[in-house]
Amino acid sequence: MKLQVANEKGTFEIVTQSFNAPLLALNGLNCFFLLIYLINLLYSLKLFLQYFFFVTIPYLHFAYAFFFILYSLFLVFSNLFF
Repeated sequence: MKLQVANEKGTFEIVTQSFNAPLLALNGLNCFFLLIYLINLLYSLKLFLQYFFFVTIPYLHFAYAFFFILYSLFLVFSNLFF
């Protein structure tokens, strides 16, 4: 999008960029956080089903622990380097 501005010194253009919000949100870092959020939702669903209906989802706690470790490492390295 271009916006033309005129004043006593002349005319110049301001070029703005329009962002598509869903596409902007799908960069790598936000996908990583979205994945952790989905794992948290799955883990909450697992606990809910296990408590009320005695249904178990096997091996989900391993995925939860794995992504929690990845997330912890990411926080450590992002604080070191950025």
